[in-house]
Amino acid sequence: MQCSSGKINHLKSSIYGWNAIANTIHKIAQIFRVSYKLNWSQFNYLGLSVWIGPLKTKVWNNITDKMKNRLQQWGTTWLNLARRVILLKEVLSTIPSIISP
Repeated sequence: MQCSSGKINHLKSSIYGWNAIANTIHKIAQIFRVSYKLNWSQFNYLGLSVWIGPLKTKVWNNITDKMKNRLQQWGTTWLNLARRVILLKEVLSTIPSIISP
């Protein structure tokens, strides 16, 4: 059987159990030699915040802060209102959406 040459980064990888048997999650984590969490409310996956339950205000604050920083880097003072709206839409489209299971 062939498999890819990809390897698990044991320092960056974790298993998050949700509605799963604790013993099963523990065994899987041992097999892959990664950490695990059973009680969690939020974690990041490829830069995206994954939440259980309703989104918190601090999540939206993080997104708006990112958006403001990106807009400031562009130096928008010379743009008229229509161009600022277009730039705002572009910046927002580059920030990943939030996944809420």
